[in-house]
Amino acid sequence: MKNRTAFTLIELLVVIAIIAILAAILFPVFAQAKESAKKSTCLSNAKQLGTATYLYFGDNDDQLMNAVFGPPGAGLEGGWIYFEEFPANTVTERSDGFDAKRGSLYPYIKSAEVFVCPSDVNGRNSGNTYAINSCLTKIASFGFATGKSSTSTESPAQFVLFGEEVFDDEGAGDASFLSQSSTPDGFLVYPIKYLSTRHSGGSNSTFLDGHAKWYKPEQLIAQSLLTGGDALQTCQ
Repeated sequence: MKNRTAFTLIELLVVIAIIAILAAILFPVFAQAKESAKKSTCLSNAKQLGTATYLYFGDNDDQLMNAVFGPPGAGLEGGWIYFEEFPANTVTERSDGFDAKRGSLYPYIKSAEVFVCPSDVNGRNSGNTYAINSCLTKIASFGFATGKSSTSTESPAQFVLFGEEVFDDEGAGDASFLSQSSTPDGFLVYPIKYLSTRHSGGSNSTFLDGHAKWYKPEQLIAQSLLTGGDALQTCQ
């Protein structure tokens, strides 16, 4: 009697079904692991921005970087990061968006990739994910803001310096932009703008003392971390 080596149709279907079940279980796990790695890289980038800012303080009498913002800030030199067009987060080529190398913080980092969170699709095109907190600047003219002194707050560990800003520039009409959008100018105008939820419902923030940490936007607001831990403090 000959040994049977061929699969019957039923056996083949069973094998295919098992493979499909395993794929359904494993693919989300792989996706979650991949996002976790991106989140960690993003957090590292946020930390490097904090370290670079401290180096900047040493060369600039403890003053924070200046910032350019809005339509008048497009093509304007002198900010912590430069952008060619507004909104910069809708461009498809980096040459039309942000140019970190033309910003005042770049000499202390010397890597344009540090300015981009791997999970930020728009940021990968535009060249930047992070936005400086407007509460740490003083608007000198529309489109240009000067950096405040790093000693202007008593609680630097409770004052957000950089956040992952998002902007509903296309009028999504729902909350999808909170995870899918990016910053249009690298300038987080509190409380008008929003912080991203791209990392498991939250995003990474860099603080004035140099540390970086993941928070949900509602946690930052509840703890007044965009205004130095003081709910009564105004930005200007």
